[in-house]
Amino acid sequence: MNASFKQILKACCLSIIASLIFVLIFTFIVKAFLLNVNTIKTVNQIFKTLAIALGGIIFIKEEKGAIKGALYGLVTAIITFLLFGVIANNLYFNAKVLLECLLGAITGAICGVIAVNLKKK
Repeated sequence: MNASFKQILKACCLSIIASLIFVLIFTFIVKAFLLNVNTIKTVNQIFKTLAIALGGIIFIKEEKGAIKGALYGLVTAIITFLLFGVIANNLYFNAKVLLECLLGAITGAICGVIAVNLKKK
């Protein structure tokens, strides 16, 4: 298996697992403090972005950080959208989903570049 593919796969897996953990913890916080819906959506998006950043910083290395990062960020955004949609029994597709995918790809690309440059030193 290609080294780049392994890096992307590992980054996706870590990001998805981290997203699930963040959302699970946040669910307990929501239940305890009865937060409003807009707060929940914003915090969930922050958690997804942090999870994508975490996967990229840890697993993307060597070269083509922006390309690998954008790819894994996009794949992670799509998988988490599908996963959380199925869990919530609320799978819908609209412009917000496209923006989430774009944000995932941009976050992944930025973190991929950072990761590659950090590991060169």
